[in-house]
Amino acid sequence: MHTHHEKAKKTRSNIETSLWRYISSKDVALNYDSYFADSELFRLDGLVLDNIIERPGRLLDIGCGTGRHIVRFAQKGHAITGVDLSQEMLNVARRKLDEHNLSARLERADITEMTALPDNHYDCAICMFSTLGMLRKAGRIAAMRQARKKLVHGGILVAHFHNRFYDFFNRETLPWLIGTYLRGIFVPGYEIGDKIFDLYRGISSLRLHLFSIPEIRALMRAAGLQLRDIFFINRSRNDLIPSSPFARFRSSGFIVVAKK
Repeated sequence: MHTHHEKAKKTRSNIETSLWRYISSKDVALNYDSYFADSELFRLDGLVLDNIIERPGRLLDIGCGTGRHIVRFAQKGHAITGVDLSQEMLNVARRKLDEHNLSARLERADITEMTALPDNHYDCAICMFSTLGMLRKAGRIAAMRQARKKLVHGGILVAHFHNRFYDFFNRETLPWLIGTYLRGIFVPGYEIGDKIFDLYRGISSLRLHLFSIPEIRALMRAAGLQLRDIFFINRSRNDLIPSSPFARFRSSGFIVVAKK
């Protein structure tokens, strides 16, 4: 049997140093909500989720962060479980629940290994904003396989992905795209679509993966999930745009619905 300390050590060894610093940062957690207070995307994805998840049920929030969706859906009567590896963010989420007199299960866990949660239990799972983009390919597949495992038969997953080809015709985007494909060929350990931030909120060399639609389709297949719908988010991130051949080049990101 592994002790809690051994599990934590194993988890940390699987995570890049920059990401671990982000996860462990009290400052990032305490200022997360104010940093994104004016985010149009955060308003939009909540509205999209409201339309997709119409009836209260058992809901799993994968990478729940400071609990913006946990509070929203607990208020709507859902039995909700939030999972995140950041204890600092979970502390913020718990305080928000207490302030609103709401209850939810909050579980500190690596989302690629959610062994403490029941299988075949949740009606719906969500994985929003940058959560999947912070994982490497093997981690993304593991997280989505875990999501599938936790869902009831016919349960749905809703996930957000940043678009690799966003702003395709911008003069800065094309050189980056050429560079990312070349690095993917020649640089060991680099994945096509990775964006490395020199400094993000005090964290150096933080990696975020940007996705293509074929890559998203392949991820869902690898996880054993059936892709049902793709919503395209506009440039300003305050509305959806119709699906079209050009939407994948105009969209800032995607909200994807898949089914077990």
